[in-house]
Amino acid sequence: MLAHKDSSSSYNSIYTCDRCNKEITRKDKNLYSIYVRYITGNPTKHWDLCDRCFKSLQKGIKAGGK
Repeated sequence: MLAHKDSSSSYNSIYTCDRCNKEITRKDKNLYSIYVRYITGNPTKHWDLCDRCFKSLQKGIKAGGK
């Protein structure tokens, strides 16, 4: 979720992880945005995750498929 928008550049904006509420910036390069597309319509951004939470999500998806 967008916590603070920098008007000069979106690169300096501050986001919070939707799972653990950790503050993240795009400078850290560990911001993952999850987009969802339903049958009709365009993809929309639903979640912003940090690196740790994104890896947990991947691990859960892989374990659930076995």
